[in-house]
Amino acid sequence: DHLLPRMNDGRGHNKGRLAPGGLIIKISPDAKEQELIAHGFRNPFDAAFNANGELFTFDADMEYDIGSPWYRPTRLNHVVSGADFGWRHGTGKWPVYYTDTLPSTLDIGPGSPTGMVNGLAANFPKKYQDAIFMNDWTYGTMYAVHLEPDGATYKATREEFISGKPLPLTDVIIHTDGNMYFLVGGRKTTSALYRVTYIGKESTTSVKTVAMTTEQKLRFDLEKLHLYGVGEEAVEIAWPHLSHSDRYVRYA
Repeated sequence: DHLLPRMNDGRGHNKGRLAPGGLIIKISPDAKEQELIAHGFRNPFDAAFNANGELFTFDADMEYDIGSPWYRPTRLNHVVSGADFGWRHGTGKWPVYYTDTLPSTLDIGPGSPTGMVNGLAANFPKKYQDAIFMNDWTYGTMYAVHLEPDGATYKATREEFISGKPLPLTDVIIHTDGNMYFLVGGRKTTSALYRVTYIGKESTTSVKTVAMTTEQKLRFDLEKLHLYGVGEEAVEIAWPHLSHSDRYVRYA
């Protein structure tokens, strides 16, 4: 899907490997039904849903590309139906302005993404129940990402929730006791399990889902047309929205 030839990675990394690259598949419990949801990632380690059931992943960068025009930082992606986030080997990564791709929700920078979890079941204040937590192994930082509806997608801001030197974060969960537990270790570093509890006066009552925007509802309706078995009526339904002002609606 390239008009002009690309240069391969200088070390030969993934030479000749074509799309879809890193991908996310929805699989039934018996593994008999498999559905490709989105692809074009570099190397997503984990994924997490927000309170409204929207999926997000923390994708890795290509460290050999740092300093080049085609470098893409580690980043949070809003994983919508049918998305191609444009990873290609060598210099072939798609720029975010390509119509056939979508931008990141939040760029982080160099690092090594590992585990993710949402805060929904945590005995934490509302701000952190609403957050998505994501780990960076390299720089020993767990980010709390705060999402705000923005048309058919979200805007995001990050907060350094936990950090240490060293703190090679691997995975994180919210346990049934309402506390957060995370692991560190890997690559000849000492492994350890930590517990994070909230001590304070703010309410830890469970939060409710956030009302969907008009654009989000429209995007969901259009994404239903992506399913197998939908016929020619999909064209008539989708066609008027190709000029919609919201990029995620147009993409759907």
